[in-house]
Amino acid sequence: SEQMRSALFVNHPYGTPVIGWMNEIKGYEWDDVKTFYDAWYAPNNAIIIISGDVTSDSVRPLVEKYFKELKLKTLPKRIRPEVPKAIGETVMTLTHPTIHQESVSKMLIAPSYKNNKQDALALQVLEQIMSGGPTTRLYKSLVVDQKKAIAAGLSYSSSAQDYGTISLYATPANDMTAKNILPLIEAEITDLRENSVTAQELQDAKQRLMDSAVFARDSLSGPAMTIGYSITTGSTLDDIESWPEDIQAITAVDISRVAKAYLDPAAPWLRPGVVGYLYPEKTKNKADIEETTK
Repeated sequence: SEQMRSALFVNHPYGTPVIGWMNEIKGYEWDDVKTFYDAWYAPNNAIIIISGDVTSDSVRPLVEKYFKELKLKTLPKRIRPEVPKAIGETVMTLTHPTIHQESVSKMLIAPSYKNNKQDALALQVLEQIMSGGPTTRLYKSLVVDQKKAIAAGLSYSSSAQDYGTISLYATPANDMTAKNILPLIEAEITDLRENSVTAQELQDAKQRLMDSAVFARDSLSGPAMTIGYSITTGSTLDDIESWPEDIQAITAVDISRVAKAYLDPAAPWLRPGVVGYLYPEKTKNKADIEETTK
């Protein structure tokens, strides 16, 4: 996943792991960490979210007590490069002795909620249509009906300042390989692009999204994380409050539009996706595996 992201976001910070690459981490000194902390960790670059059975009147004095000594800082300028366009698809292969079942994934760039709200909403519904449960398109076709895979799905991530991502993935059944399962995934995506989704599919997808939003309220951390991710990536509280109505307004035409815009290999958005194949590596004996994983 790290290597795939580095190839997809070739010139962008999203292609770098959050805490750096392992060779960099090994070379970190205290001064490196402290310098970064001093530059970026400041009240004017942070959001406090408190979730629980409390009131603003009871919590505000505690926030002021424990955070009032933290001074505002002049933050470094954020450099936000644009990912360059490309025409060539990148294919990666990784083998490792701890892997026992081969798999394939494909990662693509898509808009985030911040830079294209309407398309992001449509992609959230599309995700549910393709991969919202055992009766949705990818799982039902590849796993249940064709029995060509033991797992298959599509996920969409929209919480970002710049770019979101779409990921396709599958684990082939015993008579299949990672390389020949990918065309079957692409065939399902092609069907979605060329043929409109049914009214029932659309309604079921929206209902699952509504249900997940309700279930999230059963957790203290769920709503807090949703608010935090949203606000720190450019959305507003109004966006969060209006999300159910916005999702309900998505149409089959919207689904077809975003499928053609962001899931067409013949006309990729910005640049083609990155395909990753993960394979087991044959070893002589169990001791070899144990030694490799130390």
